[in-house]
Amino acid sequence: MSQPRKYPEIIQGPRARLPRVLKTLVAPLRRPVSWALQRGVLPPKVRTVLPWTWCFGSFTIRGEGVACRYQSNPVDTIGQTIFWSGLRAWERETLPVFLSRIRAAHCFVDIGANCGIYTMLACAANPRIQVLAVEPVPKLYKCLEANVRFGHYEERVHLAQVAVSKSNGRAQFHESIDPTMGSLLTSGYQGKPGMLIDVATTTLDHLLAETALVPDFIKIDVESFEDVVLEGADYALSYYRPALVLEANPDGPYRRLTEILTSYGYAFYHLLEQGPVLKGRIEPNGWDFRNWLWTPKR
Repeated sequence: MSQPRKYPEIIQGPRARLPRVLKTLVAPLRRPVSWALQRGVLPPKVRTVLPWTWCFGSFTIRGEGVACRYQSNPVDTIGQTIFWSGLRAWERETLPVFLSRIRAAHCFVDIGANCGIYTMLACAANPRIQVLAVEPVPKLYKCLEANVRFGHYEERVHLAQVAVSKSNGRAQFHESIDPTMGSLLTSGYQGKPGMLIDVATTTLDHLLAETALVPDFIKIDVESFEDVVLEGADYALSYYRPALVLEANPDGPYRRLTEILTSYGYAFYHLLEQGPVLKGRIEPNGWDFRNWLWTPKR
């Protein structure tokens, strides 16, 4: 399979030809420069003259009232983005709502955890929270596992290398060239190239029964298979009544999501920069602001 996608501004430009001696001289600046870039103190174009490999390795994510130690590597495009630009460059409309919910939560389920950014932020923001982090792709699961160890969160994070679906068994999973776009769609989500791998599948209800966890907050990011996850979560939605954050892509099953969750008595809010906006139906706003918050009606 081809190498994971890297952002063009990271792998091109003057810093790709930075002399080795100069790289050695500027190496001590890596952490303070990342801090300054994340806070917007330095202009983004500064990164074009710095070693692009700086985004690999450990660093501190800062913003939204949280400081989180994290490790990024070549397959972690989310971590790379945050190293250079901070949380303001990644799902900025979702994070304030996410962290507000996490600080009051007892158990968080991260479905489609990737390398663990939401899992790590949850543990950093709430020292009492229990997390169930689920990721089927082996190389991403390995990164997730390494991050949990790096943060010393092993006692609070339960890991599962499976794909959450509407049944237990096995399935073909498309491991995309873009590490953020793996999917149970065997032809590849949005036509992205990649390769098929065999993965175990399970329902959310079965996974929760196995771990004896009772979630009050769930994040689902499974590239337009969110409705399939919900179809295997009848008990959780009926009795645990967690709040949920999930994507509603323009080419995804957003009408089915509305049908399922309204049948369980949920209200939903579009997550926008100005904050959550209560809606009567899901109306995708192009490819911007695709995340929605669903809360059980009282």
